Amino acid sequence: MMRASAYALAVLLVLMSSAASAADSGVDALIAAVKQGCLHSIESGTPITSFIKQQQGGLMPPAVATMFLQGNQGTVYGIPHPDHHFAIASTHKGNACSVFVRRIDTAAALPRMEALLLEAGYIHTEPPTQKNGLTSTVFSKTAQAQRFQVIVSYSPSVGKAAFQWVTTVFNVGPGGDANP
Repeated sequence: MMRASAYALAVLLVLMSSAASAADSGVDALIAAVKQGCLHSIESGTPITSFIKQQQGGLMPPAVATMFLQGNQGTVYGIPHPDHHFAIASTHKGNACSVFVRRIDTAAALPRMEALLLEAGYIHTEPPTQKNGLTSTVFSKTAQAQRFQVIVSYSPSVGKAAFQWVTTVFNVGPGGDANP
């Protein structure tokens, strides 16, 4: 009897470890997509295509891309991941890039995203706001006479939101507004 209990406990620990691994890998993929994808592309003015190729991403069909672009001209890529659904949208103007995640552990992702942005020189410029079940936080920085803004929007629970996490990076320009 004792042996069966020990076996059940071992199986439970392995299952919990795999779930934690999947959550961690999703957060790692989110951080990489924002840092190596959107932040790098928008701040350097280079296309995001090299990151997409590295991640083996592919173009989404135009009918699906429309949902992500919300009336803006751009391109949307799907990024493969075994446990999460990622999409990256980039405007043709090259001044906005968004990472969308269908489901993610927001409690694990938020402190890592804030650490990434603070390390990259961004500061909180507006207090968190809530709208349509999403909490949004705005970060900004000025570098090389350009103003950049990042909006991190997330929902702690799945709810009715199509996406649980969206991070958008803008090149606002020299004192302009964040309009893709």
